[in-house]
Amino acid sequence: MVPVLLPSTASAAPASRQASTEATSAAAWLSAQLVDGAIPGFSGPDWGLTIDTQWALIAAEADPKVIAQVVGAIAAHVPDYAGPSWYPNEDARIAGATAKVLLAAVTAGKDYRKFGGRNMRTETLNLIAGPDAGVEEGRIRDQETGNDDSNIFSQSLAVMGLARAGGVPQNAVDFLIRQQCSAGYFRMFYNDKLTCDEGQGAPDGDGTAMAVQALMTAQNFGMGGVDDEIRKGLAWLKSVQQEDGSFGGGVSTEGSNSNSTGLIAQTLAAGSEYEAYRQAEGWMIRHQLTAANAGNTPAAPHVGAIAYNSESLGLALRDGIDIGIDQWRRATPQAIFAFAPVPFADLAWTDPNPPSPTPTPTVTITATATATATATATTTVTQPGPTITKPGPTTTKPGPTVTKTNTLRPPPLPRATVTQRRIVVTQVTAPPLPRATTTVTNNIPGPASTTTVSATPPPATVTATQSPPTVGQARTAESTVAYLQGKLIGGNHIEVDRNGSRYVDYDATVNLGLAFRQSEKQIGTLGAISALMAQPDAIAAYAYGVPYDQPDARYAGPLAKLVLLFALGTKDAAGNELANQLAARIQGDGRITDQTKSGDQSNLISQSYGVLALLAAGKQDEAKRAMEALLRQQCGDGSFPAQFGPAEQKCQTGDIASTAIAVQALNAVRPGSTEALAPVGSLRAALKALTDRQDGDGVWKGGWQQNGQPDVPATAAAAIALQSAGLDASSTSSRLLGSITPDGGLPISPAAGASDVPASIAALPAMLGGSLVTADTTVLARATNTPFESTDVKPQAAITSGDDIPWALFAILALALVAAGAVAGWLITRPRSAAR
Repeated sequence: MVPVLLPSTASAAPASRQASTEATSAAAWLSAQLVDGAIPGFSGPDWGLTIDTQWALIAAEADPKVIAQVVGAIAAHVPDYAGPSWYPNEDARIAGATAKVLLAAVTAGKDYRKFGGRNMRTETLNLIAGPDAGVEEGRIRDQETGNDDSNIFSQSLAVMGLARAGGVPQNAVDFLIRQQCSAGYFRMFYNDKLTCDEGQGAPDGDGTAMAVQALMTAQNFGMGGVDDEIRKGLAWLKSVQQEDGSFGGGVSTEGSNSNSTGLIAQTLAAGSEYEAYRQAEGWMIRHQLTAANAGNTPAAPHVGAIAYNSESLGLALRDGIDIGIDQWRRATPQAIFAFAPVPFADLAWTDPNPPSPTPTPTVTITATATATATATATTTVTQPGPTITKPGPTTTKPGPTVTKTNTLRPPPLPRATVTQRRIVVTQVTAPPLPRATTTVTNNIPGPASTTTVSATPPPATVTATQSPPTVGQARTAESTVAYLQGKLIGGNHIEVDRNGSRYVDYDATVNLGLAFRQSEKQIGTLGAISALMAQPDAIAAYAYGVPYDQPDARYAGPLAKLVLLFALGTKDAAGNELANQLAARIQGDGRITDQTKSGDQSNLISQSYGVLALLAAGKQDEAKRAMEALLRQQCGDGSFPAQFGPAEQKCQTGDIASTAIAVQALNAVRPGSTEALAPVGSLRAALKALTDRQDGDGVWKGGWQQNGQPDVPATAAAAIALQSAGLDASSTSSRLLGSITPDGGLPISPAAGASDVPASIAALPAMLGGSLVTADTTVLARATNTPFESTDVKPQAAITSGDDIPWALFAILALALVAAGAVAGWLITRPRSAAR
């Protein structure tokens, strides 16, 4: 490959060499991670990550037998990764995954016309939008998947794969170029149908590196007119390099990490920016486990593996990496790029034991700017191109971790790796574990009453993305944000320890995403959580009880909360199918019920969430039917009970948490509408019931299983309900702020003392004045903020995170109280066991 730019005068090109010692060591470790030719993932092989591993092994000149095994495994599972497996429509195709398989076939020297039984070039071309798509002409798009999650990785992979497989349409390159901002970087997402500058796209280092390499590849295979874009992209990448030589990625992966550093290092070497490349290589050398640094530490068996960041390296040297091995499996393939910077334009491998060659047609792009092609058969076998030695370290690096193409699904489910590149650091992937081997108690899925844990062991390193607040920072809502952010593993999920094993707590993870949305905080983290929870494996475990419940099991509460999570964020379409499934659970009497082998355990909380979710999804008629069932349960004092009861036997008083979430449902509307599904009288009665149960200190007692004691989650839920109706909850917010412990969290009850994650999640929106129907970016609104014409309840006061009531005030109250049990009142309590 001819360098795009002249070598930098500041540093000579590195000497040409065979695969480096570092690359060879990393490849050996990666090879040992393979199971039947694939890298283990969330609930089986992760095919996107396996392709990354293929590229890494080719670049590092690994054992040909191992590479052949990997290539064969990928070819045998194309439908599982690119579609249509896991979709009802046989025409379903995932753009990024399809393009990635094409590039995998080309780089492996295989016939891309029949790789895995498919013509991958034709399949990729079929996903490129034509002139009738307007400003999206040339974009590679998902097909028949329910929503389009293609992004800059999808487009870049398509350009590289097509360029190397006969030629890339000009319109595909043009669309890629339109995603470059004038500053030189490329944006990751572009569903706004604007240019990068018009849409004020956020910078993304990983996306920029991929896009620049795509343009280089197109140029190398005959495309002209892209010099300026390449130069601008390289200049921007150099401008964001850290002093230590490392790079961060984009939103939620801004910190220095090996994924971004490896990919960008490969790009810099391809562009002859050798000084910047060498700095990145040096940083990577310091983050690889070696015999010298691992020594007799617990990490010694994993020499060759590359840490995601400095923190992961330190933890590994102290504790080993067996628990967090998934992160290392995801970090190492891309990190190898820094040791083996063979660009995608040159990456190639020849099977030493190939099948009989099949003539490959010369493919010619038609003169029109459409995504069609004309194939003319010849007797010449076209190879992906020779391995070319560049004036730089001659090693290769794998392509983007599937998690970078934002297809919202994890392998083996089709969108896994191309989902959200932010999941590169996720810790949730683990080989399936038989249920019998887990030691988690109460792990039978389906309705139950005590645990909220979804048992999915996540061999994960506990990687806090934000340090806990110091004592001086404590007792503000922002310190609670930091506390909760620090509880996330890999920046996208919460885990819980049960009998010495770590498990993904899906319910807490979803609740945290909703809390951030309601509070308008940590929007980048919300995107990472949404991306994780949009993966089919996560949905199956949380909402369907996989693998323990019956095949058609559906849980009403989790379905509703997932719809709200996606609809309130940036992934509205991701909840469409879930909204349909939720609507299908509405019975003749309007109840939204569970379908499980353990029987229906839906309750008034899940019913209220269901009403809100159906409204958010635009299902007005279904939401009205569900609301009617909810109203029939309203007690004589205006509150709502915890469980459904016979309508003819009206309850006298109900439950605080159930009433609190019902208030939001009673007052919710779609934006632009002021006509709620419930009479204002029902809303008033529910609000009065809540305020009547409030004591003089701004707290509520007698929440869910709290036995009449002060209950932080129930108190928070009630405050959120008042705020959602425009009423004053400032005294409660102040009390909650005053109950923040030195680490930034809140206890389940004042007397409990220690911080509790579910209680802290529940309290955050209350302290910041948020709710499901008032957040600025929500798809829901409130019908009224003046439900009372004349009342003792005051209009809502302004609430700021700076309102600080000393902990001692709450402690005085705590001395007279008994510590409460450990159940968060506003959460839907149900075990979601999914030992993987």
